[in-house]
Amino acid sequence: MKRHVSRLNISGIPIRTEVVLYPTPADTGIVVNILRILVEIHWWLLVALMTGVDCLVATSLVLVGYKFRTLAAYFGSLRQKYLQRSGENLDVLEKDFRKDFIAGIKFHKEILWIQRYLQYALGSTYSIQITESLLLLSITMIKMVALERNSTNLIANFSYISCVIALTGAYMLSGGNIMIEAEKIPKAIFYSGWEFTRSGKRLRSLIVVTIIRSQVPVFMTAFGIIMLSHNNFILILKNSYSFFAVMY
Repeated sequence: MKRHVSRLNISGIPIRTEVVLYPTPADTGIVVNILRILVEIHWWLLVALMTGVDCLVATSLVLVGYKFRTLAAYFGSLRQKYLQRSGENLDVLEKDFRKDFIAGIKFHKEILWIQRYLQYALGSTYSIQITESLLLLSITMIKMVALERNSTNLIANFSYISCVIALTGAYMLSGGNIMIEAEKIPKAIFYSGWEFTRSGKRLRSLIVVTIIRSQVPVFMTAFGIIMLSHNNFILILKNSYSFFAVMY
C-alpha cells in the first residue's frame, strides 16, 4: 500500500520547469524542499535573463529602424519648411537650408554608427536565435508526428511553435524594417527641396555625395551571411519544414 501511494505521489507531481539530478521526486525533507525552491528560483532567473536579452535585441532593432524613418521625415520637412518661408530673403533661406541639411547629414552618420555597433555587439545573439529556431521548429514537427496525437500534445506543440515563430519574426522583421527604411533615405534627400535654393557648387556637391553615401545598402546579418529581412524569415520557415521532410 505504501509503495502504491509513493508511486502515485511521484507520478502526480505537477509540471517541473527544470529537471535536476538531485533532489529526485521521491526525496522529502526540509533541506530537499529548500533545494527545490532554489531550483525554481534558478529557473525563473534564467527565464528573466533570456526574456531580457530578447527584449533588448528586438527593441534595439526597432529603435534603429525608427531612427531611419525619422531621418527620412526630417529631410522631407526641409522642403516644406523652405516653401513656407519662400517670401523671405533668399540668402537667409539658403543659409538656413544648408545648416539644416548638414544637421541631417550628421544625424545620418550617427544612425549608421549605431547600426554598425549594434551589429557588432548583438549580432551573435540573433545569429544563435535564428539557428535555434531552424532546429527547434524541425525537431518540434518531428515530435508532433512521433508522439500520440491528442489534444494536449497538439496544443502544447502548436503553442511552442507559435512562440518560436513569433520570437524569430521579432528579430527578422525588425531587422528587415531597418533595410526598408534605410532605402528611403536617398529619395528623401533628393526631394528635400534643394532645387528651390540658389545653391552653389559646394552645396550641390555635398548633396550628391550624401545621396551616393546613403545608397550604400544597410542591413543586419546573422553570422555575416543571412540578412535579417522579411523574405529570409519566410525562407527560414520553409527550410525548417524541408529539414523535417528530409529527416523524417
